[in-house]
Amino acid sequence: MITNFKKFLTVKMAVLLGSSMVLALYIFRTAWLSDDAMITLRSVIMLFNGHGPVIEQGVRVQGFTHPLWYWTLALTSFMTREFIYTSIFLGLFFTVAAFFLASKTFMKAHSIVIFLVLILTSRSVIDYSTSGLENSLTYFLVILLLATFFDKIKVTKNKELIITLISCLMVLNRFDYIFLTLPILIATYFTHIKDKNIKFILKTGILGFLPAILWHSFSIIYYGSVFPNTANAKLNVNISTIAKVKQGVHYFVNTMKYDLGGYIVILLGGCLVVYLLWKNRSPKMLAVTASLFIYQLYILYIGGDFMAGRFYAVIIVMFAWLITTHIDQIESFEFSSLLIAMSCLVILATSISTSWVNIVRNDSGILHISDSNGVADERGFYAHFGQSLFNREQVVDKLLQERFLNLQRDFKFKLKAKKPSDGYILKYLSKSTKHIDQNHNDRVIACGGLGLVLLFSNDKATVSDPCGLVDPFFARLPYEIPEDGVWRTGHYNRPVPKGYPKTTKNLTKHQKKILHEAEVITTGKLFTSERVKLVLKGLL
Repeated sequence: MITNFKKFLTVKMAVLLGSSMVLALYIFRTAWLSDDAMITLRSVIMLFNGHGPVIEQGVRVQGFTHPLWYWTLALTSFMTREFIYTSIFLGLFFTVAAFFLASKTFMKAHSIVIFLVLILTSRSVIDYSTSGLENSLTYFLVILLLATFFDKIKVTKNKELIITLISCLMVLNRFDYIFLTLPILIATYFTHIKDKNIKFILKTGILGFLPAILWHSFSIIYYGSVFPNTANAKLNVNISTIAKVKQGVHYFVNTMKYDLGGYIVILLGGCLVVYLLWKNRSPKMLAVTASLFIYQLYILYIGGDFMAGRFYAVIIVMFAWLITTHIDQIESFEFSSLLIAMSCLVILATSISTSWVNIVRNDSGILHISDSNGVADERGFYAHFGQSLFNREQVVDKLLQERFLNLQRDFKFKLKAKKPSDGYILKYLSKSTKHIDQNHNDRVIACGGLGLVLLFSNDKATVSDPCGLVDPFFARLPYEIPEDGVWRTGHYNRPVPKGYPKTTKNLTKHQKKILHEAEVITTGKLFTSERVKLVLKGLL
């Protein structure tokens, strides 16, 4: 018996290590960096240069939406003394760590292979394993949460506290994940709620969410808000709920085009969950189902995202784990496993070789990759222009030069690059601040491509962002749908008042009030009576 156990352990470990290597190599092959990630890197650079976690000197604006990822990246970059590749390899590390953790919860070696295939099948999961965004850390945390919740990781005591703490870290990684964690938290505390054990709930809840309490307390004092600046920019829009939901549906349908494999995983996982609920009526499965359903409703409500597959990557990882851990509850387990594995291999082969969008020109001549609803293949776009380790497609130098000439013209800043080529931007930026033009003190005016522009700008550069992502003034301006009715999720480009920012004389009375309040909150002293009143007003 002992011999058989050692043999099983050896085989399982060999499969685990081999699968982890395959996953790592595949992610490495598609590694890239998004523009939103560059905004975060700008804030990291400003922190290291002594200006605080800001985008612009003297302006306290939270330009990142993922505090946990930001500070993880900052700490790691402090040790490596490099930003670009650190961000990429940190993402790769957490995805592989998530896979390794998930695999440790499987009883059989072939389950690891099934999970690997399900993950490799999804273009969304792979694309956002790097990108410089928080997705990879989310994969690790959500696997840790599910494994703890379903008792795949044995916790002898304080299970409620551990689940609460993991949920807290997920919320710190992206506030939206409160919709994923809340039903699980309710299920975790259900017995105590039923018994009206309020003291235990409050004690454990406060202790588990202490990191979030501390961060948001700092955020209120320093930034003047609980939420990042992007929340104001994206919520302060006059777009009907129906229109946003319609766009959210487009975003979901886009998943089938962009990530067929991921769509199949969601479909298989959804069918499995419904079957298990019908068969067992498990409270834990009900809680996870509620989490997935509520999060899906949230995605629809906000109109999805402009990055194809980004918000669905975490859902796909969750379904992949649920499929792998619960498929043995279906009759004819071996047949089911074989069927799923073969189906996923077919989907994987087709998804690698196909593309759902092409490079097109907009009215201004700038090249982009997106569908008719403004949902873009972000990795495909930036890979074309050298912001990936390996470009999957070759683009002629003329097109590359055209792209950078547009940056020079539209964003009023000069690139040192004369002839960008495959992977050039990453190689150029990897030296971090050494290559930033310290003589460039102009105001940066940009919406799309803002992160790239900021990384090429020196510490003293000022920022005007009509989309409001890092600009407190534009973020507070209500967004009105243009006369042509065309708008894009996440890119709510406000009209720039005539003469602004050089002069404010053309601002309306209301706009001047908004500008004054924004300046008081983000540039004034922390504890003046006026600022405290404005901060409290924003909280209420």
